[in-house]
Amino acid sequence: IRKLQRPVDVVRVSSRRSFQQYLSQSSIRPALVVMDLRLPDASGIDIAREIREHGLFPSGTPVVMFSTSDAAADLE
Repeated sequence: IRKLQRPVDVVRVSSRRSFQQYLSQSSIRPALVVMDLRLPDASGIDIAREIREHGLFPSGTPVVMFSTSDAAADLE
């Protein structure tokens, strides 16, 4: 982020609910989404699908998934 040479805003949401609140309250759309695979109330994959299928962010917005889980299902 420091190497971008321009101000960067970071918005943190911790659940599907807080993500939906962000969408309803802000007109700013991110240039990059970094998301945990496992959220308390949803799968990060399901939310990424919603972003793509419903055009919630501009086309081509990268979505990066991460997880600390070592479950086989999460690694696929």
